[in-house]
This record gives sequence, C-alpha cells and structure tokens, in this order.
Amino acid sequence: MKIVLPSLDVTLIESRLRRASFLAAAIRELGLSRARVVSTRVEGVAEELLGTFGAVVMRCAGGMEDLLPSVSKLVSPGGVIVCSGPPSRKTLQGGEWVEVQGYKAGRTRLFAVFRV
Repeated sequence: MKIVLPSLDVTLIESRLRRASFLAAAIRELGLSRARVVSTRVEGVAEELLGTFGAVVMRCAGGMEDLLPSVSKLVSPGGVIVCSGPPSRKTLQGGEWVEVQGYKAGRTRLFAVFRV
C-alpha cells in the first residue's frame, strides 16, 4: 500500500523478530519514508498507540476475534479494520464480509470489515 500511496504514513506491527527485520530491511531498501516497523505483539502497544490510526489492515494468524479487542483500540473514531478472512464465511459480530476478485480469474478473497 505504501508503494501505491507514497503519502500514506504506515506502521507495521510484527511480533516475530525475523519477519520484523525483513520488513525493516525492505523499507530501507525501497527508500520508503514515513514507514516504520514495531517489533512486538499488538496487545503490547495497543494502549501506547490508542486511537492513532484511521485504518488497520491485518492478516489474521489465528482467530480474528481474539485480536479485535486490541486492534480496535488502535483505530480512531470513524476508522476501519480490515482482516483477511478464512476461505469460507462465518458469522461476524459487528462486521461485514467483502469479497474481492483474486489475482487469478475466477478466484476471490474474503475480507472482514469492521467500522469503528
């Protein structure tokens, strides 16, 4: 997203040190300004970054329901949380499913969208 929208401020939160190091190296190599990596779990920075972001985009490495309470603290009022979804729909509390055309013809991706 940062490459397509260079004026966007981006904070990447990654709990795994190896992945965080890779992301930081990619930011440096690509010369992306106003982008940073925070190497910790989202629960560890939710209070510090309270209401900081207009949008949070996350790839769920586990149940999104477990992460939503912490992630929702990061989003300012009127913001949005977008979660990559499972291959099939399940009931969402307070969100809606959005289906997007995939990169291969005939394939789609599901995203759960929550408005704050």
